[in-house]
Parts: sequence; C-alpha cells; structure tokens
Amino acid sequence: PSAERAHAQSKALESTVKDLEARLREVASELDRATSKSLVGGMQRVKQLESRGNLNLDRVTGEVSFKTPIDFAQVKAASECPPPKFTDPVLADSVLKDVLELLEVFEGVVRLEVHTKAAKGGTPAFWDEVAQGCADHVRNHLEALGVPPGRVEARGLAGNAGLNANCVLIKLDKSLFADEAPAGKAGKGTPRGAAAGGRKR
Repeated sequence: PSAERAHAQSKALESTVKDLEARLREVASELDRATSKSLVGGMQRVKQLESRGNLNLDRVTGEVSFKTPIDFAQVKAASECPPPKFTDPVLADSVLKDVLELLEVFEGVVRLEVHTKAAKGGTPAFWDEVAQGCADHVRNHLEALGVPPGRVEARGLAGNAGLNANCVLIKLDKSLFADEAPAGKAGKGTPRGAAAGGRKR
C-alpha cells in the first residue's frame, strides 16, 4: 500500500510539474507579445516626435540630435560667468517638451552634452563654466517640465574639449539599442528598451 501511495504521489507530482511548465510557456508567450506591442507603440511615438521636425533619434547609438537648434545668448569674456539664457525661450521650451516625450518612451539614465565653440578672450576655466552652466540650464528646464531629478547627467564641453561647435546632444542608454548597425543601414537598428506603455505616470 505504501508503494502504491508513493507511486500515486509521484504521478500527481509529475502532472503538477507538467501543468506548471505549460503555464510558464503561456506566460512567456504573453510577455513576448506584450513586449513586442510596447516596442511597436514606442517607436510609433518616436516617429511622431520626429515628424514635428525638432529631433532625430539614431536607432543604433541612441543619440538624439536637434534639427531645431537650442541656442544660448552670446557671452563675452568677463571676470564672472553670467547666468545662461536661451536666445528664444519659447522655441527652446517647445523643443525640450519633445525631449520630455522621448524620455517617456525610453528608460535609463540620459546623458546631456552642451558643446560650445571656442571664443576669444577669457580663461579656459571661464569658458568651461559657461558651457557647464548652459548644460545645467537645459537639465533644469527638463526637470521643470517633468523629467525626474537625477535622471539627466549634464555636461558642458567648451572648445576643443568637445566638438568645438555650438550644439546640444542627448544620449540615451546605448544598451537599449542595437550594438552595431547593419552594413549600409546606419541608424536603422531596433531599440530594445521602450518603456512599457510609453508614458509613465
């Protein structure tokens, strides 16, 4: 009788294990479908954002370039660094709102770089401070719009320390994107890290 009970228990356990394995396969399949749907929805939002003409996302590197530049008021060499100002605050606000929407699609830490062109006069430390001030100004504006504090790492690069050009760059977490571009199709990789549902609440 004890042997029969053990056999019966073994059969019951085997059946339970098979049922659990089947359920796990179903859950994995459901998760794959949900992830695929989320990625498709996220990329549709990216295309909508790009169609506005302000931003462009490189699907391979995760780098965001600005088709509509964010410009800062011209600064002259002085003993003290003046507070940074947008040349066109309304335009800058519009562009950065698009950045906010983009950051709601993708997760992870964001690197913000503000590059400035080398200027005459002043010390390198002065122009470094100007560039960093501009970077902090953009980050603060993004946080005021709703980006969580601490998510954006802001860095200012003056002159040859950067691109030696006046521009703003946003770099998303590269691990979310394809490691390398297929031959002849740079920028066409498929992002791997769209946030589920896009907008976060």
